[in-house]
Amino acid sequence: MTLLEYLRKQADDGALSDERLAEAVAAWERIRAAVPGVMIPSACPGPDDSLLYTWHRGDHHMELELGPDVGCELPWWFYANRADKSNYMPDEPDALKLLRKHFLEEAAGGE
Repeated sequence: MTLLEYLRKQADDGALSDERLAEAVAAWERIRAAVPGVMIPSACPGPDDSLLYTWHRGDHHMELELGPDVGCELPWWFYANRADKSNYMPDEPDALKLLRKHFLEEAAGGE
């Protein structure tokens, strides 16, 4: 099952609204256009019509959360480096740079 098929199934099953589905598809298309060869993220619907994309490779962890405004500004990015215990919430341009640096398919096994 592709990522887009999975997202559509989640919407069909009621886990995502049509609005969140459209936002999730648009975000993935934007990421793929900006970072060719990026790894396909794990995707998980959450409470309150939210969706979490996650990428993992070695010591590197990245998240993108999409959802309605529930007291915090979404979408937001989160990056953590488990080796040096650093983490922060990059803006989208910095997040795309981190995806390019740590999460390309061709880099598998490299880090």
